[in-house]
Amino acid sequence: MSNEMMSLLIIVYFLWAITVVLLLVRSPWLFLRPSVWISISFGIIISAAAVFLPDQYNHPGCPTLSALRDIDFVRLTTVAFPLILLIFTVLTPAISQQYKVLFLRIYPYNNAISNPPKAQPLDFRIALIMAVTCAIIIFAYLVTVPYTQTGLYAVFFNPSDIELAREESLKLLDNIVIKYSFSYMISIFGPLTCALMVQVIQWNKLALKQFAAGIAILIVVIGVMLPGERSAAALCILSAGISYLFKVGLRKGWRTITIATLGGTALVFILTYLRFDDGEISINTAMAVLEIVAIRIFTVPFATGIYSLQYAQDFGLTGMSTIRPLAFVTGVDFLNLPNEVMLSTMSGITEAGKSGYMNTSFFFDFQAAFGFLAGLMIAAICTFLLDFAIVFWAKLRGRILKALYAVYLIQMLSLLSSAYLSSMNTHGIIWSSFIAAGIGSFTTHQLRKEKLIYLLEKRGPNHNDAHPTVPSLANGK
Repeated sequence: MSNEMMSLLIIVYFLWAITVVLLLVRSPWLFLRPSVWISISFGIIISAAAVFLPDQYNHPGCPTLSALRDIDFVRLTTVAFPLILLIFTVLTPAISQQYKVLFLRIYPYNNAISNPPKAQPLDFRIALIMAVTCAIIIFAYLVTVPYTQTGLYAVFFNPSDIELAREESLKLLDNIVIKYSFSYMISIFGPLTCALMVQVIQWNKLALKQFAAGIAILIVVIGVMLPGERSAAALCILSAGISYLFKVGLRKGWRTITIATLGGTALVFILTYLRFDDGEISINTAMAVLEIVAIRIFTVPFATGIYSLQYAQDFGLTGMSTIRPLAFVTGVDFLNLPNEVMLSTMSGITEAGKSGYMNTSFFFDFQAAFGFLAGLMIAAICTFLLDFAIVFWAKLRGRILKALYAVYLIQMLSLLSSAYLSSMNTHGIIWSSFIAAGIGSFTTHQLRKEKLIYLLEKRGPNHNDAHPTVPSLANGK
């Protein structure tokens, strides 16, 4: 990479960073807007690597980044993408205003608006339903896959065969209902349970309920780790941290979200360390694992994107073949790009590793399919579409709103390492919006009904006004 290109990348990245700061200082509610949230996370994780990762870098067993002929142009589009998202935000203030309304319903400036008393019993019932649902799914998983054959067991007792154990546990999970239920528990039910239970602990003063909520969080965190997943538990912890932040505000909650972030990272570190543990605590091993975790977070998302583009460079643009619904409609054979990139890029793959994936961000997935500029524009449009999902959240109130939106923000981070439709479905982004719409409609109806009953009782049976006007609760009045 030339000095001129490096200078250009730094300038664009600096403009993005300044724009983020100015927008959030002036309008702090904008971080709830998906295009801004994705811009921030993409800029920190992927764009930073595009600026500073050298061309000579290569992931173990993979070629250097310079093997991609247009690496400099890819770097530029990667750094420009989050800035484009912010420009669209500035040009659409009407959409931002809707997220300001959402912010006022979430953030604890007015407890009468953000935490209506009538919503508390319903919030607790939803938390209980989520916890029971997760318990049933975990039980069904363990009935199908014996604990001694799970990836989590291998992490602690047979770390050298962890990949094989994960592969075997997936083969044992042949019941499609349990398989998809467990997948959605990892992406939706588990994080939502943790986020709700944190609020149960915060608002409920009964020690027994607080203890039960803490046990529920522990069970869910262990449950999502059963296949040997490291990131799933961390995402549950982060969801709980953001949910608590929404409850108490930034001034009181910043310590909690910091602890949640460090705790999630520490959990990933410990599970990774166990894979390399030789029975003795070693500083050298700990430092090596710490480097692996840092590379996984800050380097791999950009590197896998480059390798996906190298695949398109060698074999041609993938087009609609990597988008399963479009491939089905157009009659094109579906191409599992993450697996194909893994097989064509990484050398020395074991037999168990041949079914593995080299997942990449939706941004690079679109570029590999349609080209650099077309892919950038399609990725931007698909991100903007998420902003309009605010309509699904218009009626949701109370603590369930805080918990579910915390999960929603965490789910959107999957776009940094997954294809767009995979993030929408498997990682639960679209399902969280549907759940918000469903619960929002039900709770609004219930609250209006209860307030109507209250007004009728207050006015008495002989009052002339048989049809009192009920204020709109959907608008927080």
